[in-house]
Amino acid sequence: MAQFSAQDNIAFGNYLIRNELYNDAIVFLNSKEYKHNTQDPNYLFIKGWAFYNLKQLDSSATFLAKVPSTAEFYHKARFFSALSYAHIGNYSNANETINQTDSLTEELQELANLELAGVALLARDLDSFKQLEASFTYQNYNLAEHQETLSQLSKDIANFKPKSPLLAGTLSAIVPGLGKIYAGKVGEGISALLTSSIIGAIAIENYNRSGIKSAGTIATGTLFAAVYAANIYGSVYSVKAYRDDFDKTINYRVLFHIHIPLRNVFN
Repeated sequence: MAQFSAQDNIAFGNYLIRNELYNDAIVFLNSKEYKHNTQDPNYLFIKGWAFYNLKQLDSSATFLAKVPSTAEFYHKARFFSALSYAHIGNYSNANETINQTDSLTEELQELANLELAGVALLARDLDSFKQLEASFTYQNYNLAEHQETLSQLSKDIANFKPKSPLLAGTLSAIVPGLGKIYAGKVGEGISALLTSSIIGAIAIENYNRSGIKSAGTIATGTLFAAVYAANIYGSVYSVKAYRDDFDKTINYRVLFHIHIPLRNVFN
């Protein structure tokens, strides 16, 4: 069987990456035929990059963080390792990875500050964000739009007014659906009000016609009570969903605006 050199193996690994054969790259690097030292910078980067593109971000962060400062793609590895940590919510490791990156040029330092600012927003640490925002120049073509967006997102976070689950439940107890309207679910609130009103009206009609012990009154009364209670619970849940939706939207936009600059700088 032919024996391939470490250089041949790296070249083949790079070929697989260039052709977006990321699973094949992982299999190849894990194979017995791969004789090369697994601490080689090329091995670490190729494997980390393959994991990154497969969205296996724990592994991506670990391998990319191990790429030594002597490697030509050291800075790319460090920044994408930090991004991987940010994606999985490990903000302390994301900060540490960037802060311990050596030999940053002026542009890379500004990029590092942008990434750290994004991580601060993900962690909802507005004080740290403000300190980092002070370093934004808004002059670098690759970074300016993203710096501006992060600044606006910080204002959105600061101005966000969380709604009260207790108040939402109380409002729906008084007027069915009102709590959902308060939580920002206007359509659901109106629908809940109409549904409760119709069922309640039918229950009252059955009561007036047949009395409280009739099967129709009991059935519609029970249904109304269930809908009424469910509406109160749903209003409380809607407030939580309102906050969750806000957080998810903010986090998605922050991650987008700290990802694109990396692609622009390390294309």
